Amino acid sequence: MGLETSPDTLLRLVRAQEESQVPTPRVLGVDDFCFCRRRSYGAILIDLERRVPLDLLPDREAETLKKWLLAHPGVAIISRDRGGACADGARQGAPQAQQIADRWHLLANLSEPMKGFFLNKQSLLKSLVHKPSVEVSEEEAKSLAPWYTGMSKRKAREERTTPSAAGGTVSPDS
Repeated sequence: MGLETSPDTLLRLVRAQEESQVPTPRVLGVDDFCFCRRRSYGAILIDLERRVPLDLLPDREAETLKKWLLAHPGVAIISRDRGGACADGARQGAPQAQQIADRWHLLANLSEPMKGFFLNKQSLLKSLVHKPSVEVSEEEAKSLAPWYTGMSKRKAREERTTPSAAGGTVSPDS
């Protein structure tokens, strides 16, 4: 909005807001974050159905999460990272809740083995991309797959149908 304000004004407005009781979420997201790099960590709790933050925990210990969950019974699903302390706190505080991995951590955990896989297959992948060293005739080149010709099928089709000097198009079929 382009409005200028001071940090003190923002803090005063936030502190003036009444604290409202939020209903216990059915689907709870738990993730840790850093208050001060490499020094102090906390956890944020989010209602994933309503997409609103619920609480900030002062640390990422299992006991702290357990106490919060015991004070807010009714959580059915807990989406979390693969951290051990978070898993223990969720298991102790809400044993009936199903624990699932969140999307970001699933993709991050999948990307590591995939990087290794593709690094091991690097020479094979390069052989699929580069032109063969053996010279091929024009007839053979037309029958090769696009990665051998260095063009897409569309580009190859466009090159085969080229405009003639008389203004019409010359196709290999004509």
